[in-house]
Amino acid sequence: MRTLTYFFGVCLTLAGSISARVAWSQPGSESSGHPAPPPPAATEAPAPREQPSAPNPGSPDATVPAEGEAGAAAGGGGQTAASGDGAPSPTRGAAKPGAAPGAATWPFARDASMGRAAAVSTAPGLGPGAADARMDAPAEAPPEVKKPPWKKKPKVRIHAYVAALFELSDEADDPAAEFSVRNARLQLHARQGKLLQAAVEGEFAQELGGDAGLSVLRDAFVRIKPLRALRLKLGQFKRPFSRLELEPRRKLRLIRRGLGNAWIIEELGYGDRDIGLQLDGRFGEATGLGYAVGVFNGRGRNRSEDDPDGSKDFVFRVDSDPTEWLSVGLNASYKWFDTEIRPLYPRSALMGGGDLLIRVGDLRLLGEGLYGENHAYTDGTRSWNALLMASYEIPLQSAWKLELEPLAKGELLMIQHDLRDGHATMATLGSNLHVGKYFRLMVQGELIRYGDRMPEPWDKETRLSVLAAMSTR
Repeated sequence: MRTLTYFFGVCLTLAGSISARVAWSQPGSESSGHPAPPPPAATEAPAPREQPSAPNPGSPDATVPAEGEAGAAAGGGGQTAASGDGAPSPTRGAAKPGAAPGAATWPFARDASMGRAAAVSTAPGLGPGAADARMDAPAEAPPEVKKPPWKKKPKVRIHAYVAALFELSDEADDPAAEFSVRNARLQLHARQGKLLQAAVEGEFAQELGGDAGLSVLRDAFVRIKPLRALRLKLGQFKRPFSRLELEPRRKLRLIRRGLGNAWIIEELGYGDRDIGLQLDGRFGEATGLGYAVGVFNGRGRNRSEDDPDGSKDFVFRVDSDPTEWLSVGLNASYKWFDTEIRPLYPRSALMGGGDLLIRVGDLRLLGEGLYGENHAYTDGTRSWNALLMASYEIPLQSAWKLELEPLAKGELLMIQHDLRDGHATMATLGSNLHVGKYFRLMVQGELIRYGDRMPEPWDKETRLSVLAAMSTR
């Protein structure tokens, strides 16, 4: 009995000693200075998926991870976990066995909000939170829906052109010296998108004569531009005839266009403004081929149609810029008359012509010729006109944008009547001073001489003109 008691005492003493030693060596205990290791995994951790060797971020070679891999990427890279046999095994983001030092398998994270997998870049400065940052970025605004042209608000602009004139003349019927307002024009221009356009222009200066001067209206038209090659214009505007006539007043280098313009364009009515319909457009960029064809009342501006049979004028023009320094144009005007109310007029009359513009540096050369029927007489006579003009721009001062432009023009007009040819010549010499883009001071002298066979008693004339003009465009 004493021996048994002694044996049990020894066993209890040994058990207490072993418990104390185990508690001392256990990491994480109060008496231990070591942190507690993570509990051993219940099951063996799955081996890492095979990944391509070092793909570039965002490349199409990056593969999409499985559902269970989303949490591994968030745990960081390079960590290890205990396997079932106690040996450390690599986790997601750790280097593959046998890979180069510092290499890591490609990490992925599941973008749960979008229902798709998103790659998390491990490049410097782009951590695992980069995917969340992209998710938190504001969504792109939807593209703005373009309104149709008829729903846009029209844009209205007002333009003005004013020209004051002083003249010295030796013509018998004109004052020897006179101040006058040559032009005082106001234009209202409206545009609705790129499709619709309208313009109204009035001339408020005193007219040089004619019943058309009773109205201040010059232009009044509506324009529809569905295509660059197809545009429609309806209203009152210039007929597409003669390059010199189509040059707007604010850009015209001459104070007066000349004899041929006064006789063929205005008096015979082959050009100038009229009421009608026109189709025009341009093709290509290199050649700049343009066309214009129109049908008009034929009575001129601010005059309504008075032919009972509705006779109309047909006008056509085509022009092209084959090179940067050359521009050519051809035009024709065909007039129809109602002989019931105009018995002295022919049934029809035709006028055609062409023009040539050459630009070489600051030198500008313009040539134009017109030939056709003189319907003012019943004997089938003809009229023709030829002119040549040269100008050269000389820069004077860059700060004020001063340019001096000397010019010269020669012109010949032939009027056939009673089977005789009457002729007139006109020479123009002068210079224009451009101050900036909007102001010009023009000084020009004109010498006009008529032959003795002209149909009307036109007298010779010498004129000196000084014109100051300003435009807002």
